[in-house]
Amino acid sequence: MRNERQPFMGIAFLFMAVLTIGASDSKLESLTAHDWPKLMQQARKGNHRAQTRVGMAFERGEVVKQDFSEAVKWFSKAAEQADPVAEHNLGMMYYQGTGVQRNLAEAAKWFEKAAAGGLPEAQFNAARLYETGTGVPQNFGRALDLYREAARRGYAPAENNLGHMYENGEGVARDPAAAMQWYARSAQQGDASAYRSSATAAS
Repeated sequence: MRNERQPFMGIAFLFMAVLTIGASDSKLESLTAHDWPKLMQQARKGNHRAQTRVGMAFERGEVVKQDFSEAVKWFSKAAEQADPVAEHNLGMMYYQGTGVQRNLAEAAKWFEKAAAGGLPEAQFNAARLYETGTGVPQNFGRALDLYREAARRGYAPAENNLGHMYENGEGVARDPAAAMQWYARSAQQGDASAYRSSATAAS
């Protein structure tokens, strides 16, 4: 099931948990002890954004003592309400085996759910699992679709990996010119792996 090839030099790998919950919730980006009681009150009442933020706090040890099990609990509550950030971060917990037994299939499931919600980090991570056959059957076509969705949102790592798929003809006809275009888009956003990718493709 897993692709045994050596990984491409410039490929971007899984991204860590999302640390933001959207522009409308920017006031919660920096959490203080003063904010905590109100945030917990909202989370206990079922506010999924608050539940996601509580999960992040426990995951990061922000204001409260770091507790991965609590992070999983609160991410799960928000994920049950289809919060894309919570779904993605829960997927990362399953992927890493943090606060929960490692389960790659479960990670893939939550990445897919968050990807359907339009989160580019989740689209990227789900694509990586399909590309490598990790937790799911290897499926270059599905990986390509997910990378494209994230790339349309200007997500540089997805643009880089999309270039990789065009360069190597994975899920699509080999097209070095298209590969260079995607590498260039990614590099313009400062993705270091894209610089290495484009140099390799041009050589």
